[in-house]
Amino acid sequence: MPKDDARIATVWPALREPLLSFSFGDIKTLAGAAGLATEKLSGLRQRSSGRSTSKAELADAIDGLFNELKPATQDRVVAHMITEILRRNPEHAERLEELLERRGWTLVEDEPVPIRLGLDIVPDSLPDTAQKGLRKALRRYREGDLDGALTSIVGVIDTLTGEIYEHEDIPGHKRTAFQERTIRAHRTRKAAFKASLAGMDVEERTRAWKAQDRAVGGTSEVLGTYRNAYADAHGPRPADEQIVQAALHAAVFLIRSLTD
Repeated sequence: MPKDDARIATVWPALREPLLSFSFGDIKTLAGAAGLATEKLSGLRQRSSGRSTSKAELADAIDGLFNELKPATQDRVVAHMITEILRRNPEHAERLEELLERRGWTLVEDEPVPIRLGLDIVPDSLPDTAQKGLRKALRRYREGDLDGALTSIVGVIDTLTGEIYEHEDIPGHKRTAFQERTIRAHRTRKAAFKASLAGMDVEERTRAWKAQDRAVGGTSEVLGTYRNAYADAHGPRPADEQIVQAALHAAVFLIRSLTD
């Protein structure tokens, strides 16, 4: 589990404002979809006559259900609630991000992630494979499964390089070491990389490509080292948050280099 001040559950109070913007019935539906036992709230209703429950009272009762949960379940409910709010009304994204940032979190697409992660990516601009893999890594990171997060991060690069090997008809993807397969996959991008620098003279483009090639080689070596030392499928010891953060940034650079 993450430390208490790093848990997504700490943002729960910030969700009250967007939640109350929905109708009474929708608030119950959202709470149920997020994983709360809303059957316990069956007695709370809005009536045309007699005692009617206000939305604020309903939100208080939902808080009560939330407070009964174990910490890990609270984290899951908050993440699901954010997803459900955005799914029902994407216009809440800007205000929700503002509220989350006050508590040390932000949104990457519709995934809540800690600001301290410092991940500056635009998921829509990445290939579908990379988007799915990074979102899985972010969920695992948020839930405290750091070894699993690292495995997902490295898996994105494995998948992308595998696709390139297949497309370019390069043999031996699985038999090639992680760093070498990443370098080989990247070198298929040489012509496209140089074409993107058409405003430079030939010598400058060549220098830029060599620098890029070295950067990819070095970054893939670092990520491969993390994989061997820490990832749950390979590593003999657990990862920590700093390692996972560094691996995420390394992976984003490699994804850009392999796909831009």
